[in-house]
Amino acid sequence: MWGHTQGRNSNVVMMHAASGLSCPARFAWHEGNCKVAVLMSADTGVQTARYEYGPFGEPVRVTGLATSLNPFRFSSKRTCNTTELVLYEYRAYQPSTGRWPNRDPLGEWGGVNLYAAMGNQLVNLIDALGLECVGHTCQPGQPPGYDEDGLHFCGPPSPLPPPRPHDLPGYNRVPPYNPPDDGKPCCVDPAVLKKAKRTDPPPTEGSKRSDGGVNWTIHMKLDLQIDGPYKDLQIYWTTCWRIDGTSGIIPTCSNKTACDFLSITYGNIGGPYTTQARIFWLSCEGGKWTKKKHIVSGGYTFNGKWDFEGATN
Repeated sequence: MWGHTQGRNSNVVMMHAASGLSCPARFAWHEGNCKVAVLMSADTGVQTARYEYGPFGEPVRVTGLATSLNPFRFSSKRTCNTTELVLYEYRAYQPSTGRWPNRDPLGEWGGVNLYAAMGNQLVNLIDALGLECVGHTCQPGQPPGYDEDGLHFCGPPSPLPPPRPHDLPGYNRVPPYNPPDDGKPCCVDPAVLKKAKRTDPPPTEGSKRSDGGVNWTIHMKLDLQIDGPYKDLQIYWTTCWRIDGTSGIIPTCSNKTACDFLSITYGNIGGPYTTQARIFWLSCEGGKWTKKKHIVSGGYTFNGKWDFEGATN
């Protein structure tokens, strides 16, 4: 019996493992990547098999009377007891070497290493069929990336582009978004933008200034949720002119879900500020990685107190 999917990979929930003339039912307990970790008797609740895996899915400890009776192990795929190959639908995986024995069916589109399994990140990523890993992946040659607020980023953001002849001094424009995988084949479900909402906390009042003004810190925050596999997520925060003489993106806030900048008020005068969170990512649309873009705006005005109006998706 098969359960819910993780990406497109299904979990084994219950099985009948034949032993002599009996065929007792056993429940399966899973760890990450849908791998079967424990079998328990459906009749008695007694543990009948335990599987422990290394970082590439190789078995490091197998115990219990029913271990050899269960063919579904790493990633809930059938495992051959003789060769120890894990039989994905399109390719066999070899845990002892941590690679596919044959080349990626996509050919050169599959990346630099056509034998690498799930980008060498089998702990974090899933390959449902042996064709392409499902998860929040990074480009070949990039570090594994990092997670923040439930989102996955691939290393540092793109550097600032050089100014154009007509750009005003101090203006930082958003870098062009040209990820290498744009337009390349893919075979996973599209990423879905579930939520993009500004949740800015109130500005913080600072010290009094010698010229009669008041220093303030403006806090911008984004509540962002993208469901499904995506690639190369980038976030840039932009504002109009700030008191430090710059405008456009704030470089220190790139690829962050929260950002601060400084402001000054004089009496009932301050701002206004137009702010934006600009979001870019790749989604698998119609069999190809496709660039996606979304902007969430927020406006600040001051009339003795700060008022904020934000957009919600």
